[in-house]
Amino acid sequence: MILILAQNYELNVNNVCQILDHYRAKWFRLNGEDVPLRTRVHLECSGDGYSGALTAENGEPIPQAAIRAVWSRRHGQAELGDALSEGQKEFIRKECGYTLLGFYSLLNHAAWMNDYFAEQKAVNKLYQLATARSCGLRIPETLVTQDPAAARDFYDRHSGAVLTKAISQAGHVPKDETRRRGQQIYANIIGPDALMDMERVRHAPTLLQRYVDKDYELRVTVIGNTVFAAAIESQRSERTKVDWRRYDTKNTPYYPYRLPEEMERRLLALMRSLGLEYGAIDLIRTTSGEYVFLEVNPGGQWGWVEGLTGHPINEAMARWLMTRSGQA
Repeated sequence: MILILAQNYELNVNNVCQILDHYRAKWFRLNGEDVPLRTRVHLECSGDGYSGALTAENGEPIPQAAIRAVWSRRHGQAELGDALSEGQKEFIRKECGYTLLGFYSLLNHAAWMNDYFAEQKAVNKLYQLATARSCGLRIPETLVTQDPAAARDFYDRHSGAVLTKAISQAGHVPKDETRRRGQQIYANIIGPDALMDMERVRHAPTLLQRYVDKDYELRVTVIGNTVFAAAIESQRSERTKVDWRRYDTKNTPYYPYRLPEEMERRLLALMRSLGLEYGAIDLIRTTSGEYVFLEVNPGGQWGWVEGLTGHPINEAMARWLMTRSGQA
């Protein structure tokens, strides 16, 4: 049995499930929104041992012992009845979350993509940079500070070739009473005008990074020991030169790319050091032909990479799950 941890809307999961169905593989999808109203969790701890099971909406029991592979993809929030207050809903969501963590702890016998607890550590960009360096990867000089003087010194040391970006993986400012929509924080070069605002770094830890001149960029999707690299001609568009996530696919070609074997080896060593089986890695290919590691997103999307390059990433994910669950 394959257990898929997801949320209601997740296109990548939908595509992989279709492939699993094609191969008649047995799987169960646990959307975070389904607990507690549609899927029930049962845990029992006593002197005789610790056991657990899920009960699907149709009444089918899924004991933890039957689960041989887990795909930890997304974790939606519980959907609860309108009769509850917001405070009550928050309490129940926390109770559901901790209950699920207890259930996950019973699945040490299963193969995880990715291990839930390892990913909580590996998602930290600063930890990634330190680990990447220890694996022989080149990284950009980086500073996190709340000291304006240190920020200015870093800027001067690199002759103004400095950018800033979010420390958190999502880099997203949620909507609130001041804005109707959330705001995505992209990488931005610090210009002379922004330099005058360095005093603002006092308000929160701020990440500064030396800007690396690019020939092109690479999105590397890793599934187990399989590496799918895609080159992104981000420098062909003013919109994507600093951060390709501003997307200009019409003017920035994407194509399959073959990394040098040594580079693949180092990236796989990084993944093992981080305890990850899946990751979407961002690299820069410099104008001098070197590769520079930026970050790895343990929950990054890949549908657009497959669509633009033809890399069979969905198939590889399904194959990994079937193999690890003894269904291939």
